[in-house]
Amino acid sequence: MKKNLSLSILFWLIINLASAQVVLTAEIHSLESGDLHKVNQATWVNPGEGGENQVWDFSVLSCQEEKSTIISGIEEIPYDLKNIGADVAIQSKNSFFLFSYDNAQLEQTGVITEKSIISYEKNPIKMVYPFAYGDNYAGDFIGRGVYYDVTESNIIGTHTIKADGFGTLILPNNVLTNVLRVKHVIVTTEVMACNSTESVTEKYYWYSADYRYPVFAVVWTKSESEAFGVVENKFSQYTEAVLARNTLSNSSLDIEHSVNIFPNPFKESTTISCNLAKETELQIELFAQNGVKIKTLQPNLRHDAGNHSIKFNGEGIAPGTYYVNFIIGDKKYVEKVVLVD
Repeated sequence: MKKNLSLSILFWLIINLASAQVVLTAEIHSLESGDLHKVNQATWVNPGEGGENQVWDFSVLSCQEEKSTIISGIEEIPYDLKNIGADVAIQSKNSFFLFSYDNAQLEQTGVITEKSIISYEKNPIKMVYPFAYGDNYAGDFIGRGVYYDVTESNIIGTHTIKADGFGTLILPNNVLTNVLRVKHVIVTTEVMACNSTESVTEKYYWYSADYRYPVFAVVWTKSESEAFGVVENKFSQYTEAVLARNTLSNSSLDIEHSVNIFPNPFKESTTISCNLAKETELQIELFAQNGVKIKTLQPNLRHDAGNHSIKFNGEGIAPGTYYVNFIIGDKKYVEKVVLVD
């Protein structure tokens, strides 16, 4: 009887652990027209290993600049798209990356800049849905480029996608304990009349279950041509916020709430404060740098609007750097806190 009970508990744990993993779906993770996606571009970091229960610590990143992309409806694009079928576009400055999608997959249909137009006869598949740890996809694409309305090119390539890891992600502005990593590899050959370019792009994206866009990305690109030789570019970027222009339904951060830790660093004790803009649930947790949860400082309880604070004396933990995770309703904030000798 005891053996059967143990097996039942083990089976239950396996089922619940599996169900807790992130599954990308079109409804939750595909592009949403009307969003303003803000990221902080940073120096490149090693993406680390794939596999189960990984801890990716990118808490120390050297930020370079803040960038924004707009997810636009096709009617907002100032170009004639009659030869490029698309449902939505990602606008970055004056460039538009065009996509079509349904519940099964996300395809890129073209790219338009001030100097060029790329359209595809066979679209590169950017994501298939649903997509979970261990899933993979491989395909090819064919396209055509036109530059300055004069120079033409033929484009062929392959695109592979693999969900190669899950675990804990530590960023300068957040600690996420259940994320999925997806690796993309794109190999492209572009042939013009007097020149050709071979390029390889390797991208790693980290996704959380309830967040539409990647919360972190590491990108490496290398191209080689007779005209420009070898050109290499690599960077990382983490999401600062997603602000919907017409609705706050996709917002990651509720900017009306605020959190604070003072003094910080601290030696004996510090006060952890949270100012709530409205009545909501509040939970406060403490994490180590490796993503392991140390303790719950404030259980999940409903609080009135206004300021709420607790005193933390660091009893029982060693000096070092930790992360305080504020869960306010369905939003999360993270603050770094340092305990000194």
